[in-house]
Amino acid sequence: FEYLKNTFKYCGDWFLYVSLMKFGKLYCVCAALSSFRMHSINENNYNIQSLYLDEMIHIQKFILYNFNISYKTIKLAYKFIKIYNNYNNFTMDAYCNSLDFLYKSIQHKILFVSTNPGAVIGGGSEMLWQDVALKLSKETNYKVAVCLERKDNIVDKSGQLIKNNISLYYKDKSWYKCIEKFNPDLIILSQGDHNEGIDWVNLCIKNDIPYVIVNQLVKDGWWINNASYDHLVNFYLGASKVFFTCNNNKHSMECQLGKKLHNADIHYNPVSIKRDVQLEYPSNEDFYYLACPARYTVLHKGQDILLEVLNDTKWKHRNLFINFYGHGENKYQLEQLSKYYAIQNVKFNGYQKDVLDIWKVNHGIIMPSRFEGVPISLLGAMLCSRVPIVTAVGGHNELIQDNISGYLAKAPTVELLDSALEIAWTHRINWQNIGLKARESVLNFMPEDPVSDFIEKINKEMC
Repeated sequence: FEYLKNTFKYCGDWFLYVSLMKFGKLYCVCAALSSFRMHSINENNYNIQSLYLDEMIHIQKFILYNFNISYKTIKLAYKFIKIYNNYNNFTMDAYCNSLDFLYKSIQHKILFVSTNPGAVIGGGSEMLWQDVALKLSKETNYKVAVCLERKDNIVDKSGQLIKNNISLYYKDKSWYKCIEKFNPDLIILSQGDHNEGIDWVNLCIKNDIPYVIVNQLVKDGWWINNASYDHLVNFYLGASKVFFTCNNNKHSMECQLGKKLHNADIHYNPVSIKRDVQLEYPSNEDFYYLACPARYTVLHKGQDILLEVLNDTKWKHRNLFINFYGHGENKYQLEQLSKYYAIQNVKFNGYQKDVLDIWKVNHGIIMPSRFEGVPISLLGAMLCSRVPIVTAVGGHNELIQDNISGYLAKAPTVELLDSALEIAWTHRINWQNIGLKARESVLNFMPEDPVSDFIEKINKEMC
């Protein structure tokens, strides 16, 4: 008590209470025992505010070192400062610095949720959250957990997640219990499609947990129905932040909602290919090779459009060869379609784990997609200086300048894809130089470290 008497003049009672919580035994009486405090002559008096705040900082540091402080408690303290500054002409820099110190010292609990029921190995939409979760799990002031949509969802880095002591939950009958068990400070919802994850919003609101949406794809033309509209609007507007892969997808979502998303931002997906990659340009003595690396899902990736283009006699007699790569539910049908068209200059390969092997033998990438975000396969091709020939959907326009750093078909139709491919074919002698411009474009588009860039943005939301 000598320390208490010598150190505190205004907040000694508070220090006494927290000391008793740590070292003594407490008994609570649920009734007011006195009404003698006169705030007008203590902490609210301007002349003593500085000393008062110094003592508050002292107590906060004591609490930090002796108790497990939650992120939510720090947010409430920041809220107090904002209100206090609005009504008092007093600089609280020291108090704010103390809270910053507290914030950086506490352990933040983040739950990553993949809302994609079709999450599989090699899925581009699953890369960002996995890499961010792994990186944060290695830092002392973060605790990370993951919830997958189904138990049969096997994502690329499941083994690494478990190895790094990241708890794995699944959305089964008792899926809400992961909230109770983990008690996260923030939930990051990673969507495969723009209408996924709505069922999480009520859980977040009920438990007063802020959430961030990471949208990987807005499907043009796939509008939500009337019954889901209000739920989806509340879902997007209620998020602390909504990240899109490109401005095109952000605009498409705003059109579907009929609302401006002031909480929107852009995220960038990590690419397994290094920025300083240097690949030798393949020989073109016999054929020009274009790769179409995409899941065999024609409704999304549009491989059927490309096959119909190749059915034209002119393409059958040109030394152009298309290598398809991937896996998916439409592979067999596409193989049958190519036989029906009697197309000889195509090959349907399986999923290629080492993507560099694709760009060692192909001169460019062709993507006849019906809708997109920003495909990781396109980013990788452009990093490897391979010419892109793509439909002008999603973020393709934001990456590629037509006839300069690639070729754009104005819409995903047979006629327009054929036109773009024809223009590209007439310029085939320049594909290597155009590929170099494509590389320059993607380097300017992406941050050097997309994972760290995303973590920095998330930290701003948590402050």
